[in-house]
Amino acid sequence: MKFGIGGIRATANVPNYKEAVELIKFCDSLGYDYSWFSTDSFREYTIVMAICAMETSRLKMGPGVANPYSRHPLVIARTIATLDEVSNGRAFLGLATGDISENLRGQGYDTSNSYERVRESAIIIKRLLSGENVTFKGKYFNVEDISLGFECRRNIPIYIAGGGLKILEVAGEVADGVILTYVEPDILKRALEPVEKGAAKAGKSLKDIEIVCWTPVQVTKKDDNLREQLRSFIAMSILLARRSWVIDAGISLEQIKALQDAYVTGSHYDNKLEKISDERLSKIVTDRMYDLKSIIGPKDYCIERIRSLEKAGASQLVTWVIPKILEEKKDALKTFAHDVIPAFR
Repeated sequence: MKFGIGGIRATANVPNYKEAVELIKFCDSLGYDYSWFSTDSFREYTIVMAICAMETSRLKMGPGVANPYSRHPLVIARTIATLDEVSNGRAFLGLATGDISENLRGQGYDTSNSYERVRESAIIIKRLLSGENVTFKGKYFNVEDISLGFECRRNIPIYIAGGGLKILEVAGEVADGVILTYVEPDILKRALEPVEKGAAKAGKSLKDIEIVCWTPVQVTKKDDNLREQLRSFIAMSILLARRSWVIDAGISLEQIKALQDAYVTGSHYDNKLEKISDERLSKIVTDRMYDLKSIIGPKDYCIERIRSLEKAGASQLVTWVIPKILEEKKDALKTFAHDVIPAFR
């Protein structure tokens, strides 16, 4: 099992970009394997990634995720190839629509059939990174004899994130890895079925696809009250998940409706809105919801949960940073690195 860090509180929703750089350098020294940078909702993430690449020596890094609405495939390809050059071969690409309801729709994009746009973008990017001059005619992208313009590493991995059946199938077909936000083994196995179907289309198997799980993770102490800091995030995650899977996991339709009524759109990014949303959700978000979308508990509990994910097929766990204060972030990441990661080495 490999371990990464990510989330808007790690690299995006911070008082100053220098805090993100300091945290990434700290994780580089702790033995984490990957750093995933939040995108398109705060500071220009490509600049922060480049600075972090120059300030670190071992962490692999990339966007989580770049989206093919605000950035053309050629721009994304050149960004990742440049990052790979700056980092001496440590770049990867996370690709997806990102937060459709909280970000893209507000910018006026038509997000219908978004999985097709992601698929076309991934195909073009992969061909560009392989050194081809690309001509491609699709539903969303039509390019004529375009090229990267410089030499780059030919095997920069591409990961696709998503929760729907069609985008998961696309991930299996055209990507090197899939990013999932499910940490319930039974749901993870169900999510991998369309991934496997897509892989088969391309003559691959599920073993050829890296399975990455993103989730809030933290080792707790007796006096910790971390779950309260995640109410809005958990509500949003439940609402974005495939409804039938969530219901099968024990969340009722009535509970989902209550989450919809109470959740404040935009609270994922805005601290003031988050406070309002948290208050409205205080009696709605249940322990079962927290367990479905996070791993928070004592050391042995965290290890057990992560082992169950590994057995279900996960090969990388990305810890979404929970605390908002830098020293608390460092403390949480250090505790996890010392108490949990060695159990998987």
